[in-house]
Amino acid sequence: MLYHDSPRRHRLCRPRLRLHRLPGELLPFVQLFSRALLETGAGADDFVALSQRIGRSTGGLTTAKWTSATRGSGTSAARLLLRGKAVHEKTGELLAILGDVLLAARLDNRERIRSWLVERGRAGGTAEQRGVAMSTFDCAPTFTKRAGGGAMGGISYLRFLRDLADG
Repeated sequence: MLYHDSPRRHRLCRPRLRLHRLPGELLPFVQLFSRALLETGAGADDFVALSQRIGRSTGGLTTAKWTSATRGSGTSAARLLLRGKAVHEKTGELLAILGDVLLAARLDNRERIRSWLVERGRAGGTAEQRGVAMSTFDCAPTFTKRAGGGAMGGISYLRFLRDLADG
């Protein structure tokens, strides 16, 4: 746990999940999985109750993907990061929420996840508007491709979502 010495005395917590052993065909699911961790509910909380609990007890909880080359090895690294922040007095609740999200996420909420696929299908037009940003994932250096950058974002990912929504 990182401790940030500020006037409000925030506590920052950043658990990381290693993705390097995940088979390549599952990499496109990382984005959906990371969203599902925070937006389908966890434990006894449905997604609305979990969102309210995060808002009430923390300074926020987010996910991010990270990919990079590893110095001198010729390999790559990929992580799914969770980032949480809370004031000192709420650190216990932040850790409890992180525990629920990581150990008891409601990943079986198919209707909610399917609605995201439909939403992304409609947003396909934004790929043309964000063309440069989207293509960056697909044209990134080799280490990013090995780490799954192209499969977890960009045009390749948009195609994956459309195929998933159609199938």
